[in-house]
Amino acid sequence: IIENQQSSPIAALIEKITNSIDAILMRRCFELGVDPSSSDAPANMGDAVEMFFGRDSDSWHVNWNLSGFRQ
Repeated sequence: IIENQQSSPIAALIEKITNSIDAILMRRCFELGVDPSSSDAPANMGDAVEMFFGRDSDSWHVNWNLSGFRQ
């Protein structure tokens, strides 16, 4: 039996999405001059989202409240 990285299509799709999010966060590190392997880099994905896209960031503001109707 020969398989790729994931044995199920759902897991493979989730891996692609996770990899794309990782790439976006790493890109923001490089754009802001932060070495992703340094102690200045966020410790986890939640910290990275807050640092790079949060309300206290100097980057564009993201409204994470998705409970209301959006057009």
